[in-house]
Amino acid sequence: MPFKKIILAVSFFFLPLAALAFDGAAYDVPFLSDKTENIIKIVTLFLALFAASYAFKLAALAQGGQMERTWNMLALASVIFGFIEVLSSLKDFRIIDIHGVSELFELLLAFVLVYVFMRTRKMLLKQVMGK
Repeated sequence: MPFKKIILAVSFFFLPLAALAFDGAAYDVPFLSDKTENIIKIVTLFLALFAASYAFKLAALAQGGQMERTWNMLALASVIFGFIEVLSSLKDFRIIDIHGVSELFELLLAFVLVYVFMRTRKMLLKQVMGK
């Protein structure tokens, strides 16, 4: 079974579970303590912000090369991820919760990543196989 069909089948399997999740979790299973979870959230926030700043440095090095657009889009994806983490941290630490904004940025991040991967694959196939 090709990889695409496996991904599609798994996605359709989890759709009903996602629909049920809108009503809230049926079970609350603590995996980590609240303190450990908060530490992980803070570390993730700093790593996301570091990745976003570092992605721009890498994108600047790739200017003019064949992968310029790819690196620029990956830098954009890193910034979007950093923004999602900032919004998530603000919500998790009960500072401010802006409903729906994180979900829109997650959707945008997914679109950017799909675009980057599809474009990069096309470019690499063209270079390797001449297609």
